[in-house]
Amino acid sequence: MTDRARLLIGKISGAFGVKGELKLYHYSGDSERLENLREARCLIKNRECDFKVLSVRMQKKTPIIRLEGIEDRNAAESLVGAEVFAYRDELAPADGEGFFVEEIMGAVFTDRGRDIGVVSGFVDNPAHGILEVETHAGEKLLIPLVDSFIRVLSVEEKKVEADLTDMGLMS
Repeated sequence: MTDRARLLIGKISGAFGVKGELKLYHYSGDSERLENLREARCLIKNRECDFKVLSVRMQKKTPIIRLEGIEDRNAAESLVGAEVFAYRDELAPADGEGFFVEEIMGAVFTDRGRDIGVVSGFVDNPAHGILEVETHAGEKLLIPLVDSFIRVLSVEEKKVEADLTDMGLMS
């Protein structure tokens, strides 16, 4: 049996309808990456459950997923808040600006080439995402995922280059 890498792809944000479908708040801006999803692991209250994914469809911009064994609204509601993990090889390659945080967990540089730390997480914000960076000095730095701060975001190189002068943090 091969060891397949899993990525955190989102969380269950709610039940959809009465037949057990689930709303997935996905952490990639590119929902087409979920088209080939066949298996999912849900983590809720320190309990892991593996599911076969029966279908993924879009309702406006929200992915709606159907999991084997989740057949009614009550069962769906029991998974609200669960983190959802998927095998990396079942996700379509990033197209455009979509990525999952684990795909960029790497070095963070200023736009002048100074290595300041590593991406350590992501904060969901209604206006835009925010990268959490653990600096080499052991501090946490929050960088908005907006063009005025992010100069380069490379999934291939696991590298982020940010202009932090506007934040008054770097010169």
